[in-house]
Amino acid sequence: EKVGLKPIGGYKMHNWDFMWAAATMEGNSEIAFRAAKFFHEQNSNDMRLIYSQVRFGKWDDLLATIDGRAFTDPYRIALAYGKAIAYARKGDLKAAQSQYSDLLDLMKDSSRTVYKIERDVAAGEIAAARGDYTAAVRSLESAKDEEDSMGHAELAGWHQPVRQVIGKVLIDAGRFADAEKAYRENLEVDPENGWSLIGLAQALQGQGKTADATRVMARFHLAWQYADVQLTASEM
Repeated sequence: EKVGLKPIGGYKMHNWDFMWAAATMEGNSEIAFRAAKFFHEQNSNDMRLIYSQVRFGKWDDLLATIDGRAFTDPYRIALAYGKAIAYARKGDLKAAQSQYSDLLDLMKDSSRTVYKIERDVAAGEIAAARGDYTAAVRSLESAKDEEDSMGHAELAGWHQPVRQVIGKVLIDAGRFADAEKAYRENLEVDPENGWSLIGLAQALQGQGKTADATRVMARFHLAWQYADVQLTASEM
């Protein structure tokens, strides 16, 4: 069923936030982007559109986004984080490092937890793109610790569980048992989410646990039944 985006009666922003978070978790990019654009129309500095582009791998759209000085620092930091990852994924490591430097410059006078997560995830993605998995895991572990320090709330304080990113890097590094641990930890917090289930299946397959991987993939297909994107890893 299509969900309209104009608030009706007592429909509160809180509910839109839940819709956006649920859609991103279940892989429904259409609803996620429609909700994110709704928030952006209410407040041009809202970060959900950037976070949605990162989540669903819309790298060209992200790189086309203008970073104007009329925007607030939280938005500009989020955009630098997103663009650093986008450039890294597209193989332009020089541009990725430039965006990362901009991020560091923007956040130099702040110690907000979300900024630290953006900094360390971006650093991890750049290191992974270089093939330096040791440095990538080190940065992502720092981001994971920062995410954990936020505690648990009705909605997560960070848009993409860092353990899903760590798991993908660990798989790329051939550290399948460590990847399995990361995914299982995330599934304890976000039960039966498709992103971690497909990563767990790959981590199990990498260890030769074929029967276990097959069972997890069956769970993934159930979790991903409302998705409109194909998933081949725990991040796009």
